[in-house]
Amino acid sequence: MVKPFGNNKGASALSVVVVIGFIAVIALLLPNITPYFGISPVKTLTVPPTEGVIATGLSYPSSITPQSTFGVSFLLLNNLNGKDASNVNLCLDNLGLFTLTSGGRCVVVPSLFAGGSLSESYSLQSPPASAYGDIPYAQIVGYYINFSYGSSSVQSLQFVSQGTSSGVPAPQAASFDSSAGPVSVSSSAQQPIVYGQDAQLSVDIQNVGTGIVVGEMTITLSMNSSIINISSARNYGFTPVSYPNGTVVFTAQKYLGQSSLSIILPVSLNPSEESKLSDSGVPYVTSNINMHISYSYEEDGFFQVKLLSQ
Repeated sequence: MVKPFGNNKGASALSVVVVIGFIAVIALLLPNITPYFGISPVKTLTVPPTEGVIATGLSYPSSITPQSTFGVSFLLLNNLNGKDASNVNLCLDNLGLFTLTSGGRCVVVPSLFAGGSLSESYSLQSPPASAYGDIPYAQIVGYYINFSYGSSSVQSLQFVSQGTSSGVPAPQAASFDSSAGPVSVSSSAQQPIVYGQDAQLSVDIQNVGTGIVVGEMTITLSMNSSIINISSARNYGFTPVSYPNGTVVFTAQKYLGQSSLSIILPVSLNPSEESKLSDSGVPYVTSNINMHISYSYEEDGFFQVKLLSQ
């Protein structure tokens, strides 16, 4: 009886090992060898947490001949962890001798959801060589993006009766941000708050992006009016509006620009809650203040295109 030559199972296993090793080597060398074949590796584009909508993926020619038509394209990205954007305007600026072949300088996008992306492009034409003396020079073309956005935060407050204040610990997480974006909102308050005493609620708003807040921003504080009371909010520029469900909303218009803003408000427990805290079965009362900032934001950039001679 003639036995089959070799071990088929062993050969198959060896082949699998060789293939896996080959794939691993290719994976390690791929970033270095693809440029030689004219292939660029695809990069994952992300938005930093301190930004809202950004214009990235910019594509344009580094140089152009006279009287030539060329394209400029952008990729608009909205922060995945941010808010939905509205009234998004992407505009070209400082075109110099370049002219638009169709459309206007600005592209308007009514809305862009969080995590959304959108490609926009322009078609431009370079001037004849006689327009710039047939001497090569570089034109710095500017662009800016303007959009409406928002940021949110929640502040938890704990009120205790005078008899139980020493035995009630402060909340571990008093404030947190719920959205990313170029304007951050945070707050703090001394905890716990003893009934009959005012607490200072500190609201800190800061421009952490690369652009500027255009015009006034709208600050909104909403809370349960049957529990929390800010009696002197008008003195700090806030206008209250009460709703049938017991919610009261305080609204103010403030300027921020490129800087930061701190607002300190005296917060107290509504007198109607006194009976609850007097009951030994209810040692403390906890409620939240919801904060929201609405604003228009603008940031800019530029790119350079060289005009060649005839």
